[in-house]
Amino acid sequence: MNEQVNALENAFANAHLGVEETVEFLRLLRESNLTFVVPYHPEMEGRHEVQPDGKMTITIWMLNGEEVVPLFTSPRRLDEAMAAFVKPGQPYMAGEMLGLELFRGFCPPHNKFRVAINPLCSCGTHFLDPARIQGIVDESGLYIPTPGEMAMNGLCISLPQSPSQPASLREPLGKFFATIPEVRAAWLFHEEEPKPPFEQVYVVGVAVVGGDAEEIRQETALALGGICPPNWGSRAIIMDPKDPGCADIMRCQSFYRTADYVPPAKAEPPNPPPAPATTPTK
Repeated sequence: MNEQVNALENAFANAHLGVEETVEFLRLLRESNLTFVVPYHPEMEGRHEVQPDGKMTITIWMLNGEEVVPLFTSPRRLDEAMAAFVKPGQPYMAGEMLGLELFRGFCPPHNKFRVAINPLCSCGTHFLDPARIQGIVDESGLYIPTPGEMAMNGLCISLPQSPSQPASLREPLGKFFATIPEVRAAWLFHEEEPKPPFEQVYVVGVAVVGGDAEEIRQETALALGGICPPNWGSRAIIMDPKDPGCADIMRCQSFYRTADYVPPAKAEPPNPPPAPATTPTK
């Protein structure tokens, strides 16, 4: 039963591979027809269409002590789940609706349940909380962050002369960068919520012009790791001036920079379209 029967199920199978795959899965959830369970009524056997002003009731399931809204990527997945959920021969009814329209009813604040995609199916289950559902509906959850934005996630910049930028890191790193002409500027960051076993986690971002950027990143990571206390974590990243996640930060005060460092220019807002020509009338 693991065979995928549509594009949505292909995306479901790949959603765990990375951010882009997850976003593609959420996009297809929005744009595909989803199958769900409705209470069984013998008088309603056959196919019925809900009118725009009509109402329908979707069955809630109890899974592992939690009430969830079960939704399925195809009628075949629903049949697989029902074979495990109901007694043999017990009738049930199913509905189908475009994901976007269906999810509108599960957004906060009027919904408290998580949605379970393909519960009790051999392909596994994907859960969506109300906030994630809201992101699918308004498309805010379909944005793919840039590599720079992902690298900066959870980090705070440590500005020079602030308590969060120890001189024990700043000064040795400055001397180290002075030996690498390709490094034009550097910034220190720290994690907002460092995870055990680390008490602090520091990250150094470097602006590199020329040379082997990856080699410089590795050397920088080794240098930072060598001067951090044993209970601190550390890593290094390359700051890309073309990446929106880095460009704004690269205009902030750095703890190291060469005389020829040029911060990236601030992007100009797009010009508004010209007003349509009008013909005066009498």
